[in-house]
Amino acid sequence: MKKEDLFEAMGQIDEKHTEEAREAVPVSSAWRKWAAAAACFAFVFAGAAAYRTWTVPTAENNTNTTATTEETVSTENSIAYGMKLEGENIIYFPISFEERIRYGLVPPDAVGLTKENDYQITEADLGEVMGEIDICGDEELIGCTVYHFAKFPELDSICIVDLGERYAFYTADGIDLGLKEGHSADAVLAGYDLPDSVTKMELQNGSWETLRIIEDREVIEAFCAVLVGKTDMGLQAHNQRLADVWKETYGNEDVYYDGETMHYGSDPAEYDRLSDQAHALWGEGEMVVWLEAERGFRFYFLFVPSTNAISGFGYYPLSPEETDGLVRLLAIDQ
Repeated sequence: MKKEDLFEAMGQIDEKHTEEAREAVPVSSAWRKWAAAAACFAFVFAGAAAYRTWTVPTAENNTNTTATTEETVSTENSIAYGMKLEGENIIYFPISFEERIRYGLVPPDAVGLTKENDYQITEADLGEVMGEIDICGDEELIGCTVYHFAKFPELDSICIVDLGERYAFYTADGIDLGLKEGHSADAVLAGYDLPDSVTKMELQNGSWETLRIIEDREVIEAFCAVLVGKTDMGLQAHNQRLADVWKETYGNEDVYYDGETMHYGSDPAEYDRLSDQAHALWGEGEMVVWLEAERGFRFYFLFVPSTNAISGFGYYPLSPEETDGLVRLLAIDQ
């Protein structure tokens, strides 16, 4: 991946960071659209749009691996820029409010960055130096020193950036694996050292409601093992798979994919009804599987039994037997 491509691509943020953009980075009027980011999962997994992804789209890496990021800019025209450290492939963004709660920076019942909730970073919070910013959409941040957060000295998922007159928390969006459409899931497993690095799994339903926490190593290893050797089938094949599921279920082509766009009937008046019906079909039994790794990374895969697929970093097809096995595996202790 070319440095200038990554530099150009790291100028966006999803909704989680809009509020933090005003606090963490300078105001800018220049921003780039993440075209592929808004398209890939949006019509399939509506609930996923608020969640970040783990790769940055570039001219060389513009695939569905960025599927859940949504192009967003705040009403005050603030941009939260992503950044990377020199010699590192971890992508960081200004900390979101949800992540402030996760790291205990605000009370778990906090509802906004009030004076009472705003964590004031001091020199006492600075741990060991992690490095300097090498790539960032905001050139003023390049060269800034980055520290571990003293409260979590072993984590790479949260850090503190010295902005000169103040400090700011950043959190990892994940590891830039340089994935392209058609990649092997083995690259994801190796890049995150799965399953060895996983400390626990959190299972959620399709509405992102937590069902349970799984710490059983056999379950964790069995889930990761399903991904071994899988090849990303790409967005077009994935969308065609959805259309095929509709036809197999209802025996018609009221919902179909033309290679570029998913169509929901020929009558505009039927669009909403067919769209809702199709999404209900495709999302039936959907499970969100969060993996938390030792270095603090937290990311998820979407397991969709109705389409025999796992999505996350790509679209990986499953055999009916693998789907049945995962249903049984993830239903443990229900």
